[in-house]
Amino acid sequence: MSNAVFNTSAAEQQDLEAFMMVFPTDFAPVVGQQITLSPALLAGPNAADLNARVDLLIQCAAAPFTSQILGGAVRECELVAQLVESSGARPKGYLRQTDGTFLPDDGTAAIPAATLRARATVPGQELTFSCVPPGSGQRMARDRDLDLVLNGVDNCPGAPNAAGGGTCTAGAASQLALECTTNADCGAGGFCSKNQEDADLDQIGDACEPVLVPEPATGALLLSGVLGLLAMARTRDRRPAGPIDDFTILRDLID
Repeated sequence: MSNAVFNTSAAEQQDLEAFMMVFPTDFAPVVGQQITLSPALLAGPNAADLNARVDLLIQCAAAPFTSQILGGAVRECELVAQLVESSGARPKGYLRQTDGTFLPDDGTAAIPAATLRARATVPGQELTFSCVPPGSGQRMARDRDLDLVLNGVDNCPGAPNAAGGGTCTAGAASQLALECTTNADCGAGGFCSKNQEDADLDQIGDACEPVLVPEPATGALLLSGVLGLLAMARTRDRRPAGPIDDFTILRDLID
């Protein structure tokens, strides 16, 4: 609202922002609410309120809701959780199931809600619950790139690599990291990564660290350029002292 395209006063900006925050949508009001639990927070004065808020999110995730945009009968939200473990590993995602359990993103079995919440009491760990739009829970909690390889076992969770498509990891600079189905989609010398390839064996998929394949003549051109500069430098050193001329100007530019 503060952008120059709007001719509004500070008070009008605040009024417009307030209106946008309560503008009616086809989502339940709980969508977008988020709460974090940690040992410090659960030992603080607001622990009861925090736990009550989690209870509310769980209740809303089970409550029926009618949404025209989403095709009719859905739930108020899908409840996802991100657990930051004390080991310092990447956050682990969980998605609430219709039976109330939470399914993790590494292919292991679902766990009860109480078990998941108890992990927020472990020192160094924190657990964040988020009510997300119906239909987006799987992507946000378990399979970020929707390539059917769960985040916990995906060496490149941010880019889809699967039989039905892949990601350009070599080829034209403009195509790198874009989705593809064949090598030709990636331009000259392109490669469409479909199988979580890891050329440098660093446990990070090539699609998450795309690097252009060097042009065949790049090395030779670079070497010839360096040799040319060295030759010019030697010529400069042999040049007798004299008035400023074109060579002096060129030498100064090279320096």
